[in-house]
This record gives sequence, C-alpha cells and structure tokens, in this order.
Amino acid sequence: MPVTSPLAAMAHYDGPLLVMMGLKDALITPQPAIGEAWMAYHDGEEKLVVLDTDHVWSAFEGPQMIDEQVVPAILRWFDTQL
Repeated sequence: MPVTSPLAAMAHYDGPLLVMMGLKDALITPQPAIGEAWMAYHDGEEKLVVLDTDHVWSAFEGPQMIDEQVVPAILRWFDTQL
C-alpha cells in the first residue's frame, strides 16, 4: 500500500467489483464517500454495500453482522457473478 494507489489501480480493472463499507468505520472515512470513490474509478459491473457497522463488521459485538449481513451479501454477489 505505501507504494501503490489502490484507486489508481482500480482504473485498470474492469471485472466485477463488490465494495462493502461500514458507516461507523473510524479507520476509513468518510463513509459512504470512500466506497463511492471506488465506484467512480471502476468501469465494469459493480455493487456498493453500505452497512451500519464498524471497520471489523462489529465482530467484537458478536457474529450477527457477519452472519446475517456480510456473508449473505458476499454469497449473493458470487452467485450473480459466477
């Protein structure tokens, strides 16, 4: 990451892209603006999922967010893309 610009690299990728962001993420801010920036640099099929969670998908509060929202969203994306 120190020598690469992920958004610049995204401009050269036209495959399917799933971006998942947490509105309460204190490390990658502001949200959902950062997630929307990924969409702006990407040409191709894409989906932005914004969840009411933190950077680690509320894992320290229990498995509910991951089990009920994160994993199902990823599986739906794979199901439509594969």
